[in-house]
Amino acid sequence: MKTDLTPVATVIADWIEHGSGSPRGRLAQYRAVALSDYKLGALLTQAHFRLTLDGRPARAEPKHWEPLIERRPRGWEQRMLLAAHVLQLLQERGVAVNVQAPDDEEDHTERLLDQPLFGSEDDDEMGAA
Repeated sequence: MKTDLTPVATVIADWIEHGSGSPRGRLAQYRAVALSDYKLGALLTQAHFRLTLDGRPARAEPKHWEPLIERRPRGWEQRMLLAAHVLQLLQERGVAVNVQAPDDEEDHTERLLDQPLFGSEDDDEMGAA
């Protein structure tokens, strides 16, 4: 099944670029949930609400979310491809994610970045965090 990742990747990239806090911190938040169906769904909900409340378009429809957040065999592959798409969009836009935030936010960001990409086995079918 071929999934159109562009709408969801755009929402995540927009949220990383324009949400509250630093882009580095939001990228770390995304990385921490990128491979988990449930956690990614929660982040998408947060990003959609944030963008909508800020008056920015969030054009990913439920049909775009579905293959990324539902539990299905090999769904992790789509989430991995989504991560690559998000990073590509951030690079194309020139979003500076290497700029460190104030100390308290940076400490939290570093803790997120230090978490293993693959976490507990009960998170989803891949065992991804």
